Amino acid sequence: MWEDLVREHGGAAIASLDGAAEAVRGETRFAAVLVHDAGVLPAVAALGPAQAAAFAALGGAGGAGDIEEANALLEALRAGERDAYLLKAGRVGGTDPERSIEVTAEHVKAILAAIATGTIEWEDDPDFGYRAAAGAPGIEGRDRFLLIPRFLYARTERVYEYAALVPRLRRERAERLAALDGLDRAIIEAVRA
Repeated sequence: MWEDLVREHGGAAIASLDGAAEAVRGETRFAAVLVHDAGVLPAVAALGPAQAAAFAALGGAGGAGDIEEANALLEALRAGERDAYLLKAGRVGGTDPERSIEVTAEHVKAILAAIATGTIEWEDDPDFGYRAAAGAPGIEGRDRFLLIPRFLYARTERVYEYAALVPRLRRERAERLAALDGLDRAIIEAVRA
């Protein structure tokens, strides 16, 4: 996905839980949890340590090793005090090209440059608890909907669809994580917003 771009900007790319804690403990400026999605996740979100571990765990297979790795990632992020971000590949707003937007390499380059320079305007996301980007240099016009998906859903007359997705996704994510016996409770609570 975007591993090379993250590394070029001094970050640790977390595409799986395998070795994630060690990558975060290395000489990196930030951690980027890489996800592939075509739904309501934004192109970028600022995450707390437990949220980062949660999204990394949601992408894992859920085995005992993943549980240990998720817990280790949480501790490494807490100890290292590095910023953590969700960085998405895929589409924002669904699979219909008329009502969604693809996250391109150009978008990711602009987002990573804005992270590096501290020029993203962050705001709390009322639905999922992470911080969403209200604006970022290089993300202009219609592409700004990549940053706050609820605005894209509203713009494409899918307010009720979005409103139904939010509680369902929070519940499903929490249930998937709660099923992982031994997972740090903070990781599960992080997706309940």
